[in-house]
Amino acid sequence: MTVKNTLNSFITEYNEKIDLTFEDKLNDVKHLKTNNKNIEAINLLKECSDIARKNHVELEYLQIKYLQLSGEIFGSLDDEISRYKQMEADFLVERAELTLSTKNLNKSEVAWACIWAAVTKYKQLITMGKTGRIAYRDRPGVYCETESPFYIVKKYLRNGISLFDEVSADCLAKNDFQNAFLNLSILGELFLHEIYIGKKIEDDFLYSVQTIGELFYNAGESFLRSFRVMKDRYLTTMWVRPMLPPFMIRDVMQFLFQTGRSYIDNDILSVKCFENAKNIFYQTGSRRYYLLSKDKLSELKQEKEDFEYVVSNAFFEISRGFCTNRATFFEYVASRDRIKETSIRDYFLSHIKLLIKWIAVSEEPRLLGRTDLSIHKKDEVGINCLIAEFKIWGRKNYLNVVSQLRGYLTDFERFGIVVMINQNKWSIKEKYIEKIIKKDSLFITDSLREERFHDSNFIYLASKHHTNSNKSKVIDIYHILLDIEPLMADL
Repeated sequence: MTVKNTLNSFITEYNEKIDLTFEDKLNDVKHLKTNNKNIEAINLLKECSDIARKNHVELEYLQIKYLQLSGEIFGSLDDEISRYKQMEADFLVERAELTLSTKNLNKSEVAWACIWAAVTKYKQLITMGKTGRIAYRDRPGVYCETESPFYIVKKYLRNGISLFDEVSADCLAKNDFQNAFLNLSILGELFLHEIYIGKKIEDDFLYSVQTIGELFYNAGESFLRSFRVMKDRYLTTMWVRPMLPPFMIRDVMQFLFQTGRSYIDNDILSVKCFENAKNIFYQTGSRRYYLLSKDKLSELKQEKEDFEYVVSNAFFEISRGFCTNRATFFEYVASRDRIKETSIRDYFLSHIKLLIKWIAVSEEPRLLGRTDLSIHKKDEVGINCLIAEFKIWGRKNYLNVVSQLRGYLTDFERFGIVVMINQNKWSIKEKYIEKIIKKDSLFITDSLREERFHDSNFIYLASKHHTNSNKSKVIDIYHILLDIEPLMADL
């Protein structure tokens, strides 16, 4: 008898035995539901899903062994694996539906039932090769959609999310800060998981760009609330990040944030979520949500003395003063035949030392040369650092300033600043965008944005770039364009 025949006989015998078991248990479930014994029925459905999962795991192991022996996939095994995965998902969905309709159950238990149903169903649909959008053309220019197979995934995810929101509110009302922190963290991670699923299935009917932005905003709110719950309270907690099982959240973090690490503190996660939300609302033109996200970011960064926020804002404040004040500096440079980068660099350096409490130095040696200006946190020297490069438009490799700046950055830096001095009587903004930002080979398309510093008329540019060709990490670069000619003409 061949290996295939042996396996076919085993599968047939195995399935007959398992199917009888399922048939008996499902009859018991129906009987229990008829007699309003929902809790017993819920436990029995969980037992059925566990059996189905155990079966498809065992059959996957057999498939691997068969592949090692024969060098090919055994089709019958693949069919049975898919069947048991679908059964597991269906049992969990039925269990979730029953828990939602059963009174007096623990909210967390119901929430987890919904989450496991959603996650398992999503994995099963992906395994079957289902697509998010099932559309047909109704008439020229009009497309309609039948109900997406992923609708049920969204339904149970949303049920689980709303329940965790209620649980966290109950914990806060009872001053149970440890469990409030736990549930708010889970809530934020579930929003991220929904974003991950929404981006993967690419279904604009279920998850539009605006919806993804709102989910990022809600995730940021959840992480911000959990951060504030623990802040200023000396609480010992047994939980560490992440709160969801690693297999659920590890890929999500890397896919959404490209940080190169799986575990990020809640305050940092909140900042990243609000930044993503702000960028999405900027693209969609949602002014109200854009301003809300911007306000939340500003509020959070001030609260936690965020290094990037404090330093970049110091540069914007100095630049605004540089462009609006008739300072002694301009009289000094007016008496010279040629403006030097170092003169403007020293002007910024002297003001930086007055505005912030950290270490600011010029001409710091790096592997690829000396930086124009570097700022270090006193307690994180060499770990958390800003590097700023100063260039005069039209001089000395000015077109390569982004790649030069990136060459100075290490894995520890998250951002950098370019200060470009313009001596022309006309604006260089459009040329700067085309020749410097967009020409950079590691520039991330559609990441460029134009920002206003607080409520002033001072405008700066911000863009995102990969640090290397592996594209494993993303950095922010702020671009400050200083128009000197109008200031010099007044002297």
